[in-house]
Amino acid sequence: MTSPLPGALGAIDWLALGDGAAEASGWLLHPAQPIDAVRLSLDGVVLAEVPVLTRPDVAAVFSGVPHAAASGLRVRHPFTSTSTLLRVETIGLAGGRPVAATEEYWPAGGMPPMPAPGPTLMERVSAGTDAARFDRAGLNIAAQLLAAVRAHLPGAARPRLLDWGCGPARATRFMACLWPGLRPVGCDIDAEAIAWCRDNLADVAFHATAPFPPLPFADGSFDAVVAASVMTHLAGPVQRCWLDEIRRVLAPSGVLVASVHGPLAAIVLPAEQQAALARDGLLDGTPDPRLDGIAPAGYYRATYQTETHLRRHWTRGFTVRAYRAGGLANWQDLVVLQRS
Repeated sequence: MTSPLPGALGAIDWLALGDGAAEASGWLLHPAQPIDAVRLSLDGVVLAEVPVLTRPDVAAVFSGVPHAAASGLRVRHPFTSTSTLLRVETIGLAGGRPVAATEEYWPAGGMPPMPAPGPTLMERVSAGTDAARFDRAGLNIAAQLLAAVRAHLPGAARPRLLDWGCGPARATRFMACLWPGLRPVGCDIDAEAIAWCRDNLADVAFHATAPFPPLPFADGSFDAVVAASVMTHLAGPVQRCWLDEIRRVLAPSGVLVASVHGPLAAIVLPAEQQAALARDGLLDGTPDPRLDGIAPAGYYRATYQTETHLRRHWTRGFTVRAYRAGGLANWQDLVVLQRS
């Protein structure tokens, strides 16, 4: 959440280090701003600046964006590093001027060995069942969440942290690797996912919880609560209900780091729905069937909201400390709230 540039859609599809060089490929797309070149940095070191390549696959997904095909990048350049986790910043340029950026984390020496859930549990919390992709996404999400916690709890050596809506621990599994000494707690309404977590991740405490408050924790139990792709699936009134409960379990000055679907994610929606989002600030989509039988009917859905709406409706008992479009997985917006 450090770049002053507007967030963008994008991903590093592949990155490898070897023979004194780094090689990477991926794509970067800002819906409103065409780019003609990309600058790639690893851990703050500019690797290269290259013209964009044509990506027909990106154009097919984002067919409503006229310049979507001009989004590809491929780089090979001398680079050495002893880091096990690289911070990758991709900056889009227009006429030599930086106009948009993404930031993500990539394992430099291979993925930490972790147990992985089966396809059914993976499918409930992601767009597919590819275990390698699931792991990379989980590591990146964990790193992005923890980076925001570190930035806004600078004096906390090992904060008491709750991963609210952890599912089958896609991100939770990697948190102790990224923050030595951290002992996160996970909770979710998916009892099957929590059972898998308890059976396979002995060093983390997991709790099955109800779709509505209260949580099974005392007042002020946590210094930080993280919520990746949870508020994105709750209607506005349910979001606010849970915000009150999260505030209860946070210690004074504790932080909530949560993702939301903003206008950047809404680019895949029909034009009339994007217009409704811009007009109303909140768009409750159709129910998502992935949690049928786990959540109450109509509970789990795709919800989109603007930053303006969030700042108006999420600040009862909280102060917004940061907001970054595309700050989680270069798709969802990331917000940091501090308990007031």
